Amino acid sequence: MTEIKTVYGQLEKELMVRIEPAPDEWDRLFNVDFFIKIQGKYIGIQIKPVNQGIQL
Repeated sequence: MTEIKTVYGQLEKELMVRIEPAPDEWDRLFNVDFFIKIQGKYIGIQIKPVNQGIQL
């Protein structure tokens, strides 16, 4: 079994949907790194690292 080391890879496996990289325009306009397309609609995902001492 191969370990999935990325956050979006783990999400893909858990949700059983394809997560795609967002176009640069979406990143600049909407601050999304990845998206999920479901029935012609989109869910944007932004993934940020968590640093010690900072709560999101």
